[in-house]
Amino acid sequence: TDAGRQSIAFADGEMIYTATSEPTLSLGRMLLDAGLISEEAHKEARYFREKYCIGIGKALLDLNQIRREDLLSCMERKAERQLHDLLFCEEGFFQFDPGLPPLEFFPLHADLTHAVLRVTQKMDETATM
Repeated sequence: TDAGRQSIAFADGEMIYTATSEPTLSLGRMLLDAGLISEEAHKEARYFREKYCIGIGKALLDLNQIRREDLLSCMERKAERQLHDLLFCEEGFFQFDPGLPPLEFFPLHADLTHAVLRVTQKMDETATM
């Protein structure tokens, strides 16, 4: 779509991975905007991501640049945002791929039912405003 490419991976009723080609919605950008990491930490994590083929979240954890709880909280918000965007997508190409991305990542274990309920609640709140 015009909004770029988004990926969401599921396993056993949980979202375990999300990714987007939109730079402003990337995990690193969200962490920077929330003040959870510095530009320097983000740059170092991006270097490690490329060098070791790992996700940015795992790189930040391995470098001790973020607390696990803060990372998980931001990952859940990101996943909900992507799920929200998916539900509002009027057109696009959907592809189901049984594999995971070819990199080592820190898995998000977000309950899909809970995430859908939170997204639809936000949609309802927005519609009533």
